[in-house]
Amino acid sequence: MNYNLFGQYRDRKTIIHNLDPRVKVISVFILSTLILFMGSWGERIALTCMIVIFMAISRIRVAEALRALRPFMFIFLFIMLMYMVFSSGQLMKGFIASWRFLAMILVTFIFTYTTSVASIVFAIEKIAWPIKSIRKEPRDIALMLSAAIRFIPLLFIESGIIRDAQRSRGASRHRHISGFMRAIISKTFFRGLSLADAVLSRGYAAKHTWFREHKIMSRDYAALTFLFVLSVAVYL
Repeated sequence: MNYNLFGQYRDRKTIIHNLDPRVKVISVFILSTLILFMGSWGERIALTCMIVIFMAISRIRVAEALRALRPFMFIFLFIMLMYMVFSSGQLMKGFIASWRFLAMILVTFIFTYTTSVASIVFAIEKIAWPIKSIRKEPRDIALMLSAAIRFIPLLFIESGIIRDAQRSRGASRHRHISGFMRAIISKTFFRGLSLADAVLSRGYAAKHTWFREHKIMSRDYAALTFLFVLSVAVYL
C-alpha cells in the first residue's frame, strides 16, 4: 500500500527538523504572505527555488513531494478549467492562482513533514497566548488546529484502504462512488470519536505542563534572520 504523505511527520536529523516549532510557524506565515503578494514571474520563480531548497534541506524526496501533491491535481485542473471556460482571455491569472495553491501546499507539506503534533500544539499555544484576554484557551485552539492538520493524512490512508478493498472485490470505481463516500464519512466520524475518547481518557485540561519545553536558541534566531533577508531579497 502506497498512500499519501501529506500531513505526516517524518523524524529526520535535519536543520529544519531541529528548529523551534514557533520559528517554523512564523516562517510558514512569512512564506504564505510572500506567495500571495508576489507580483512578477521573476519573484515567483525565485520563491519557488527557495521552497525547493527548503525541501532539499528537509531531505524530502521528489517522489514524496509528488505523492503529497497527487490528491490536489484535480483542484489545479479545476482552477484552470474555470478560467478556460469563463475567462479564456485571462489564462495567465489561472496559472498564477494554480501556482499560489501549489506553493501553499508545498509550504504546508514541509511544515507538517518536519514538525510533530506535540510541537505544533506547543508552538500555536505559545504564539496564540493573547487570546486569553477574551477568555479563550490557546491550548484548545492549538489542539483543534493540529488535529485538523493530522486528520488529512488519515483521510488519505482510509480512502486508500477502502479503494483497495473495493478493487479486491471487483467493484467499479465510478459505479460505487456512493458506497465509497459512505464508508469514508463513517470512518471519519469513528476517528473523531476515537480522538475525543483518547483526549478525555488522558485527563485533558487547559492547565498543564509540558514534557518537553522548547527554547529558542541562536540557530532559531539565525534561521529567522536568514529567511527575512532572503524574503526581502526575493521581493525586491
